[in-house]
Amino acid sequence: MLGDKKRTYQNLKAIAFLFILNVLYFLPLILKKGYIWEDFLFQNYPYRLFASISIRNGSFPFWNPYVAGGIPFFADVQSAVLYPFNLFLAIFVKNSFLSYYLVEMLPLFHLFLAGVFMYLLLRELKLEYQSSLIGAIVYMFNFRFILNFTHINRIMTFVWFPLIFLLFKKTIDELDLKFAFGSGLVIGLISFAGYPQALIVEMLFLFYYFIYRLIVDNKHWKKIMLYSVFAAVIGIGIALWQYIPTLHLLKSSIRADYSYSQIAFDSYNPKRFLSFLVPNIFGSSSGGEANYFGSGPLYFFWEQTTYLGVFPLLFAFFSFTKKRKKFWLFLLIASLFSLSIALGKYFFVHRILYFSIPIFKLMRTPPIHMNSLVFAGTIMASLGLNQFLLRKKSIKKNILIGIAIGGILLSLILYQFTPSNIPGETRGIVSNGIWRFLFLAVAFSILLFLYQRMRINKKQFSILIGTGVFLDLFFTGAFYNAGKISPQRFWGKSDLINYIQTSQNIELTRIAQRTPEGLLLLPRNVGSVHRIFTTSGYNPMQLKRYQTLKGNLRPLNLNSWYRIANVKYAAYFDRNRGIRIRTIENYLPRAKLFYNYKVIKDKEEIKLMAKEDFDPNKTLILEKEPEIPISSPGGGNLSIDFYTLNRIVISVDTKKNAILFLSENYYDRWKATIDREAAEIVPGDFAFRAIMIPKGSHKVVLQYRESFFYPLAALSLLLIITCSLLIIYLKKFRIER
Repeated sequence: MLGDKKRTYQNLKAIAFLFILNVLYFLPLILKKGYIWEDFLFQNYPYRLFASISIRNGSFPFWNPYVAGGIPFFADVQSAVLYPFNLFLAIFVKNSFLSYYLVEMLPLFHLFLAGVFMYLLLRELKLEYQSSLIGAIVYMFNFRFILNFTHINRIMTFVWFPLIFLLFKKTIDELDLKFAFGSGLVIGLISFAGYPQALIVEMLFLFYYFIYRLIVDNKHWKKIMLYSVFAAVIGIGIALWQYIPTLHLLKSSIRADYSYSQIAFDSYNPKRFLSFLVPNIFGSSSGGEANYFGSGPLYFFWEQTTYLGVFPLLFAFFSFTKKRKKFWLFLLIASLFSLSIALGKYFFVHRILYFSIPIFKLMRTPPIHMNSLVFAGTIMASLGLNQFLLRKKSIKKNILIGIAIGGILLSLILYQFTPSNIPGETRGIVSNGIWRFLFLAVAFSILLFLYQRMRINKKQFSILIGTGVFLDLFFTGAFYNAGKISPQRFWGKSDLINYIQTSQNIELTRIAQRTPEGLLLLPRNVGSVHRIFTTSGYNPMQLKRYQTLKGNLRPLNLNSWYRIANVKYAAYFDRNRGIRIRTIENYLPRAKLFYNYKVIKDKEEIKLMAKEDFDPNKTLILEKEPEIPISSPGGGNLSIDFYTLNRIVISVDTKKNAILFLSENYYDRWKATIDREAAEIVPGDFAFRAIMIPKGSHKVVLQYRESFFYPLAALSLLLIITCSLLIIYLKKFRIER
């Protein structure tokens, strides 16, 4: 009983300590002295704002009509609408506004969870309190997490890695159903976090562990397989709610045609191994200010840098122990295999997997597999430290001297080969990283020497090592995410936005906020934030038809593109006055009746719409002959009676058969009825919608219907509720026994 109380006290103390360190690390963000930048500012916050406001207003965000001609929102997995923490944000919407500060606290809180979960895992592995706490600090603040802090979907997925592994390990260790339910439940819930590549990486690591346990525990192989499959089925069953719509969208998105060279473009360059020692060896891009001079574009810095700290790296190097020989070998092999995949085009393994296993075709960034190495490396570092704390391992004096001298020589070599033509500020960043590595390599040797010679005790050694680890990671990345752009100011409503909103309330039209030179009058995802209709917006799952039409027309005839895309206002650049806005004449209205059409059967023919003699107001482009006869001239009128995210109602009165054109992106999840009878929606002007309307007066209703959404929702919720109740029951049953 006393041991249990001590362990509970240690656990609570560790959790409190991790919370305090998290606050210290992110103090600039907490005190609003800095702001999360890059993807958080441009994409994640607009996503959260749009979803939260929509849900609070009672409209599930299946569709976002305000960005790039209209795009599926829920089906885009990165929208992460179903993730519980994101759903929780809807409670805090007030006056159609969601605090950016609240959204910023989400990844911060998740990193705290990462530390707690890693601590619990290491304790489950029977490590000392000090080793577990220091390992938790390493995982919590490893530079790979910090570099991708702006990509909050990735963070919200990877922080659960230790908990999934812990539950899966206990499932096999104890062959207990409640842990199988628990691991499946967590897998399912984090599938909603919006980063499937991260989830795949975690599942692959669990698969490696499954194979390892089948080998070492072959007597129980049937139960291991049964319980593992059980956990996987639960996780997949829950995840289907999100991934069935996502896989369908993928077929129609610009990502459907990615080649291997595009998938492997940012493969982990072997030169980046130096970042294990000096994370800023190729410069930095801290706080949005670029000081990067390595190969590839700027984002290569955060995708290809992997840093756990010098102390953890050295402890991992000396972590081998006979007592845990098999588990240590598993961690080593899993790490090396993950590294071989991360190397992408630089090594053969990734290419083989890409062309033989379909799921690898969906994973665009090979270096993401380095997160498995970070996970395994943290455990190995904790194992190594634990051996020294228990005095079950020691390093000879000559080896310690060799580490110190090697650190000095390597630092001098790195400093000598730092390019001389880089700016002074960048050179300072690189130099500081090199000298910090030198200091830590020497400090490691001195501390181990003093501890092995009994000059300092276990507590003092733990405090010094823990302090060194935290300060190393703190000075590496604590200010990396503290950008200077306030989201509140960045997304503030300007007079121009007010003007556009007023105009679009009178008539549904779009604004093209990007100039022909590529300059932005308004931010890319302004449509999602202020609910104005735009022709662009950053989204990796944009519809292929729309982007194809845009890509073909803009270079040939910009005005033709504007007219076809329902653009009333377009940005342009004036050398004397900067970015200005102009009004487009004769643009197509949001909805129009056509009595003249032309059929094209090859997408190359869409370029005819760029010709000067083509009038988009008179002729509609179709891809097949209409099912009812259409002839010109004709006459009629229409009105848009109702317009929301997922539903549009139009009244039509036409004297002859007509084609109703709607300047909304074509996507086959939209269904139409004419006077409550089903009607087919076909592509009009290649990217938009067209419906054949018989003569007379009609009520046309377009409704977004995600196939199997409600059955999949019922399945997921049933699994979540059932698993939760069974876990409670099995735990209670075991206690009573």
